Amino acid sequence: MKVLIAPCSYKGTIGCNQIASAMACGLKLAMPSASIDMCPIADGGDGTLDALHTAIGGRMQFVTVNGPMSELVEAPWLKLGNMAIVELASASGLALLKGRLNAIEAHTQGLGQVVAAAAQDSDIAEIVICLGGSASTDGGSGLLTALGAKFSKADGTEIRLGALELGLISSCAQIWLPALSNLKISVAVDVKNPLLGADGAAYVYAPQKGATEAMVAQLDAALTHYADHLEKITARSVRHLPGAGAAGGTAFGIACLLGAEIISGFDWISSLIQLDKRVQSADVVVTGEGRLDGQTLSGKAIGQLATLCKLHGKPLYVLPASCTQQDDWTAVGVTKVMPVVESGQLATVNDVVKTMRLLFSEF
Repeated sequence: MKVLIAPCSYKGTIGCNQIASAMACGLKLAMPSASIDMCPIADGGDGTLDALHTAIGGRMQFVTVNGPMSELVEAPWLKLGNMAIVELASASGLALLKGRLNAIEAHTQGLGQVVAAAAQDSDIAEIVICLGGSASTDGGSGLLTALGAKFSKADGTEIRLGALELGLISSCAQIWLPALSNLKISVAVDVKNPLLGADGAAYVYAPQKGATEAMVAQLDAALTHYADHLEKITARSVRHLPGAGAAGGTAFGIACLLGAEIISGFDWISSLIQLDKRVQSADVVVTGEGRLDGQTLSGKAIGQLATLCKLHGKPLYVLPASCTQQDDWTAVGVTKVMPVVESGQLATVNDVVKTMRLLFSEF
């Protein structure tokens, strides 16, 4: 039996590479003769760099940047030929706050500093910015500031980092880092939300970042002013594009002011790692993520993987850390769901090994 092991990370607890290794260990304990194709996956969110590095190589580079609350963090980027792959989660991500959520003041400056470092590598012709796991709702303004944009209020002073003063922007000067001028920039997203409104960045995702109901309305209004200003000066209409609301509107900011293309993180990564071919050649596919719920089916990696397995008639087993109740996961291409721990418990590597062993003991 050939088993494709293709998990995402359990966000904030276990990385996708560790989960893949644990799954492989459990499989070998239950079925020593099994052939394993280990291919951790991601969709542009947390764990993207680890997944790509494991699947196709490249060289990790590291740079010290300002994290989401301006604390110093060491963030990686992946050099793959003449392409630089940058991950928001490792520079400006929610997990870096260690539970100290601040939806208003968190920012994306650190992500911009990683992009700037990658851009100054003379070998790089293309940068792909992978969004997901964001701590902020700043519309990417912090990133843009790190690359040379200057957002000012009516009195000429610059706005503060974060979302608090987005609604006070009166002008925007753009003196971009020279190294950006000849680069192709793409934004890989893991959601399809527009920037504004009931399905937008603030209303859907800001509560997960610590925003109250009143803060959500404030953030949506601030992003609306921000979008009005940026779209006017660039003559680009971006706010309604699928994925523009990704990472607190960071996708919108980069697409609008830098002209970047918004792409599906899963489709782009799948192409790089030849996931379709690997699914076709497997007898069984096993995956997992931190929480299996309705959002899994909204552009997330496992929802897309389920579609792929259904297309090729391959059984897909999902080992999430936790799972919401859904009567019929099989309708979307999932053969069986086996949470590795009881609801409310923290999953460990050993839990993954045990669950994988139990799953394949049944074969």
